[in-house]
Amino acid sequence: MEPVNPETDGCPDYRKKITEPMDLGTVLNRVYLDYYEQPKNFWYELGLVFRNCRTYNVDEDSEIRTLCDTLRELAMVLYQ
Repeated sequence: MEPVNPETDGCPDYRKKITEPMDLGTVLNRVYLDYYEQPKNFWYELGLVFRNCRTYNVDEDSEIRTLCDTLRELAMVLYQ
């Protein structure tokens, strides 16, 4: 639950493909600090985490993509 570090995480092209990085740790910290003034801002940034993951991890069978899609589905249930 930390931001992607292209050097240590083995994805040197991450910043070229992802122009607006966001991670679950940052979202969680912002919730804790009452950063989000409106729920739509929270949902936008949470969605950004999933969009970034799906954009970078295009292989639908990869473990990280499967985890991302599962968390995304859970978030969609909560959003409804």
